[in-house]
Amino acid sequence: MSIKAKLNLQDSQTRVRRLWSHRMGNADYYNDAGLITARLAKSGELG
Repeated sequence: MSIKAKLNLQDSQTRVRRLWSHRMGNADYYNDAGLITARLAKSGELG
């Protein structure tokens, strides 16, 4: 894996983690992870 690809991967993981921690106090956090992922993907947060 190239360095650029690694950085991109780390960046997206950090962004996802930040979004998840941001949702910790949110009822949505306790929903099915697949639903949350779909919602994030739909809102463009997952790139």
